Amino acid sequence: MGGTFDPIHLGHLRAAENAREELGLDEVRFFPAQVPPHRPAPSSSARDRFAMVALATAMHPRFVADDLELRRDGPSYTVDTLAALRRERPADDVVLVVGSDTFPELETWKDHDRLLDMCTVAVVGRPEDGRGQVATSAGG
Repeated sequence: MGGTFDPIHLGHLRAAENAREELGLDEVRFFPAQVPPHRPAPSSSARDRFAMVALATAMHPRFVADDLELRRDGPSYTVDTLAALRRERPADDVVLVVGSDTFPELETWKDHDRLLDMCTVAVVGRPEDGRGQVATSAGG
């Protein structure tokens, strides 16, 4: 689950837990973006946003704050994050959790076809869409 997380909030945590429960995920990783390519620059630094994510997820045994995007320079493209994650954890099935507000934009993301080959996409509904329902799309 990637994002700017400026700041992380209960909606992010609830969406992650809904996806984890519905899909039986072993864990949910949170990847704060170093340089979000589709948004204005965040108010907080990448390190501060990572610290907020680490604090917000610390008490949940299946949530992991991951600094993978902070270890790279340049824009934080999801396809690059997925490629790095697949190199680090080749045996894992990867599910990309996105909100229903973000899913329609997926075709505008860098190398979106390649991205879809590397993962399954889980779309978490927003409260106004139906109280956090999760749907998936088959992928790599």
